[in-house]
Amino acid sequence: MSFRNAATQFITFSLKRCSRSLALVFLILSATEVNAGCVVDNVAYDTITDRTVGQPISLNIIKNWDADDDVATCDVSTLTSLNGAFEGKNTFNQDIRGWVTSAVTNFRGMFKNATTFNQDIRTSGGSWNINDNANNFTNMFQNATGMAALGAPTPNGTGNAARSEYRVWFAGGADSTAPTVTFSPADGAAAVANASNITLTFSEAVRNTDNSALTNTNVDGLITLRKTNAGGDDIAFDATINGNVITINPAVDFPSEQVVYVAIGASVEDSTNNAISASNATFTAADSAAPTLRDVNFVSNNATVTVANIGNIITLSFLSSEEISQPDVTFLSSGNAIMDTPAYTNSGNIWTVTYNVTSGDTDGLITYNIEFTDIAGNSGIPVSGGNITMPKITTPCFNCNTTIIDPPSGEFIVYDIYSGGIPVDISLKDQANNPLTDTSEISSVTVTSSGGSLKVNPSGRTITIPKPSNGSAIFSFEVLSTTPGPIVLSAIVTTTDGVAHSLGNRTVRFEAVTQNLIGTVEITTQPAISGRDSLINGENLSVQPSVRLLDTSGALKSLDNSTVVTASIISGESGSLNANGSATSVQVSGGIANFVGLKLTGDPNEVYALVFQATNHVPETSVELRATASITQTDSTAPTVTFSPLAGTDSIPKDVNITLTFSEAVRNTDNSALTNTNVDGLITLRKTNAGGDNIAFDATINGNVITINPAVDFPSEQVVYVAIGASVEDSSNNAISASNATFTTINNNLNVIRLADTVVTVVLAGPTTPVIGSFHVHAEFSSDVSLLTVNDITISNGTIANLTGSGDTYGFTVNAILGKVVTVTIGGGVVQDSTGNMNSASNTLSVEAGAPGAYFKIKKDQIRSIIVEHEGRLLQGEMSSQQGMIQDARSSFITCRNQIYEEDILVLTSCDNQSLNFNGFTKINDGGVIAQGSFIDKHWSDPGKQSRVALGEFNIYSYADGTTNSSLKGQISWERYLSDSAMFGSDFSGKFAHSKLSGEFEGTQRQYGIGFGAYFVSQLADALFFDSYISSDFYRNSLKMDDGTLALASDYTTEKYIVGGALTGVFKYEGFELRPELAYAYGKTSIGEINFIGESWGFSDNNITLDAGTTSISRLTLRPEFNVSLGESLGLASNAMFSFTPQYSCERLAPYASSQSCGRGFEFGFSKQSADRSTKISIEYKVDFLHNDKLSMLQLNFSRNFKR
Repeated sequence: MSFRNAATQFITFSLKRCSRSLALVFLILSATEVNAGCVVDNVAYDTITDRTVGQPISLNIIKNWDADDDVATCDVSTLTSLNGAFEGKNTFNQDIRGWVTSAVTNFRGMFKNATTFNQDIRTSGGSWNINDNANNFTNMFQNATGMAALGAPTPNGTGNAARSEYRVWFAGGADSTAPTVTFSPADGAAAVANASNITLTFSEAVRNTDNSALTNTNVDGLITLRKTNAGGDDIAFDATINGNVITINPAVDFPSEQVVYVAIGASVEDSTNNAISASNATFTAADSAAPTLRDVNFVSNNATVTVANIGNIITLSFLSSEEISQPDVTFLSSGNAIMDTPAYTNSGNIWTVTYNVTSGDTDGLITYNIEFTDIAGNSGIPVSGGNITMPKITTPCFNCNTTIIDPPSGEFIVYDIYSGGIPVDISLKDQANNPLTDTSEISSVTVTSSGGSLKVNPSGRTITIPKPSNGSAIFSFEVLSTTPGPIVLSAIVTTTDGVAHSLGNRTVRFEAVTQNLIGTVEITTQPAISGRDSLINGENLSVQPSVRLLDTSGALKSLDNSTVVTASIISGESGSLNANGSATSVQVSGGIANFVGLKLTGDPNEVYALVFQATNHVPETSVELRATASITQTDSTAPTVTFSPLAGTDSIPKDVNITLTFSEAVRNTDNSALTNTNVDGLITLRKTNAGGDNIAFDATINGNVITINPAVDFPSEQVVYVAIGASVEDSSNNAISASNATFTTINNNLNVIRLADTVVTVVLAGPTTPVIGSFHVHAEFSSDVSLLTVNDITISNGTIANLTGSGDTYGFTVNAILGKVVTVTIGGGVVQDSTGNMNSASNTLSVEAGAPGAYFKIKKDQIRSIIVEHEGRLLQGEMSSQQGMIQDARSSFITCRNQIYEEDILVLTSCDNQSLNFNGFTKINDGGVIAQGSFIDKHWSDPGKQSRVALGEFNIYSYADGTTNSSLKGQISWERYLSDSAMFGSDFSGKFAHSKLSGEFEGTQRQYGIGFGAYFVSQLADALFFDSYISSDFYRNSLKMDDGTLALASDYTTEKYIVGGALTGVFKYEGFELRPELAYAYGKTSIGEINFIGESWGFSDNNITLDAGTTSISRLTLRPEFNVSLGESLGLASNAMFSFTPQYSCERLAPYASSQSCGRGFEFGFSKQSADRSTKISIEYKVDFLHNDKLSMLQLNFSRNFKR
């Protein structure tokens, strides 16, 4: 075999007293140099212009140049190497700019130490250029100080980078700019057509970085096309190249609003080897999905939601699947168009469409049809339906913009509480807004009051007024109250078809006009009932009441024989007084009225009270003002409380007093009496709701009524919350239930009652996943509003910046406090639209800041690199251990086969049993230290045929970056000699390792693993051996790492596979031994998916996942090892050995270095073994040139064998 001519390139040495055989070896090595031709002194050679001389010049001739020679015009166009041409020629400065160097591939050391040479040999000054195949520039201008002034480059190596820099320099500094790439669609583009192709346009022609042309076949491998981002799912495509443009044709159209990520690595270059920078773009496909509707609801505000009468409001609501333009809704009543114009409102994707049923609408089925499109113009499938019926009522018109309950004057009925019953009429109108003349379809009118009492005959809180017998459409009744304040009246008309028609509400307001008082009603005999049955059956009261009239001084009005006193029910919900039509009014005689025949019909579970009223007389029972008669029964029922205004009512006057009327007399739960002093503490009065601001007030108690007088008038349209706890009870210790009511005051700017105000809504939108640092918030109002300011926005755990916008759209930035949940709200009533409508409070936007998952995404690639690179180092160490194992097995096999004898005595060999065979060494390499050791116990169960080998091994690695790794390994192997020329082994191992990680992320890793392996050694010929091995290991890893912000922890599994083999020759000569070897090794670690628990800023996240993939190493090595015995040549012991090994290696690392390289190297070694071969000491120095780097290592080794 032939070895590199450069065995002499690595080392020159002389050995005194070398044996003739040793000198012969180096003579053979030196003779491997191949010359381009013969060299004869003083002989003319071919020149650039004259090649007829017939003597082409060679590199060796040029190297022999001295001051008398002239090589300026020599023809070197046929030379492929100028290696060391003028190295050390410090006086050489001839003009060689005319040399044609296009065939030269090796410029190594050409001008090294040629300090005088300063000719401008670039293309601009001569004919020099750089061959595309030029691959060695190491030390070309080292110490060539004259060339430094011309900017001559100094990079070493054999790769593209060095070649590119030299080519640029030789070309006179031409193109050193890398091509750029432009993406279409551009980065950040939106609404990109779903069927779009993607183009990458380069600023100049490009090629692959291995100088091969781009083709439609290989260009696909350069492109990454994925959903969402670099970690998304792949999108299938076909790519083509045309000139400077790569066109990517996706296999299918992009889905609606798909985020697309496209990228190209630094994988193409221009003709001067300038590679592009890795680039990517992200764009969003157009919205091509049609919207849909759900939660469609179609109702009437009638008591029966599927019935709509004139004046009712029809409401259609629905939710769209995405943002849509204002839909087109068509309402039909019995197939005909409606008269009113629908009103549209929306809050986000919730839409509401309403209209009023008018007299012009056709009775029958009411239907709807919704047509809609999204913002991108995609039309949804129309939705239609309808289940509301407008009854056929041809004459009456209910709620037709007319006054339903006719007061004598004004919008409100206002009367004196001392004037007795207040007459009220319900006047029904026809379609033309005239009094109804045909009442044939009217059955009855029912009226309900929020307080006080209603009286037709009978009386009560709810009364039904029969249709007048004279055919009139006027239904009359009376309202009476004993306390000032509003009473809300509501009316329902029932038609003969059984359908109830709501007529809406009116408010009757009472005042206490004391200047009109002329006296007081006083009860002298309290009424009573005989029992439960009498109340159910409506029997006469067991005690009929008597009252008298007192003047303002409290004296009996004995001369009064004309005033009428009326008895009415003032409390209780379902009772009636004199339902049989008997009189409830008595004319006084001598100021006294005695009632007879009063009958009370009611619910025995309710408590009733009667009020006795006379015009301009105080009806309440009080020391000076009022007398009431309570009719009670056996009491186990708690009192009830009635609020005025009623809960849910609106358009309440701003100066209203609030009353709480109890169904019976009450006291404090400690049995003490209620007074004007202590009653305030029982009441809650607040704005909006129970959590609102307090409203100042003063409360008083009068009989069974608490009156609340607010300190100031209520604001316009103020929502008021009033409540009382379970803090009062009746005389039987029955406490009330905690109760509350909410009402809304009138809009002071309007002259009519508004059932509901239009409010401006606002929706906040922002990140839906955790953030790191700042984030943007979008505020969308339902209409244009006055300018929003930062003071209108409430933010917790953050600050606001960069508020922009106007009209209905605003945006701002929130700087979050990491480790907190940031909340953003816009309060109600801070802005208003052009018509004065204030905004309601926004939704609360909550965003988690500083979550581990968000920070992990930023550091994800770095974390992956740390883990993969560390696993790569562990894999390198394991591969070295496996190679050492198979080399020991091979040496053992060779030695055992050749049974060494000295003086007819068998000395220690590998065929002997061995106990505690120790082998240890220390390696010092570039920036790191490695210490390894092993203990071997070998026992032959069948000498020369079958053995068991027990191995213990420790390794300590210290790397330049501070990372360390320590491991312990135990292994048992079983070796069987299949024949004299073949041996097979299998092994089982267990391993523990601990690593300390250093760098930006620091931490620890623990590994527990088991492994299985097999190996084979065979003698193919007398001097030729083959060996191979395979192993698989499985590890459980416990990893912790922390960069000061994010702490990560994970338990995960890795798998390691190693396979290799070698072809080795053993040739022995007199005084030395030659062992050429061709070896191959491949190792792979599968890391896969790692699930982390992450902690940062006080948050914890157990859903952090990293796909670390795999790491692998491939290595091919050719190494002839020369072992020279130094016993004879240097007078040392016969077992002293010197070794020299040139080698050539190719290695590929993936993916953490993602590089492949081939390079030369060499090893020197010296070893000495004891006479009995039980102890051996050696030292080795090794140098490799791989991956554009020089790797050197010094190794000290000690081994000791113990013979069993």
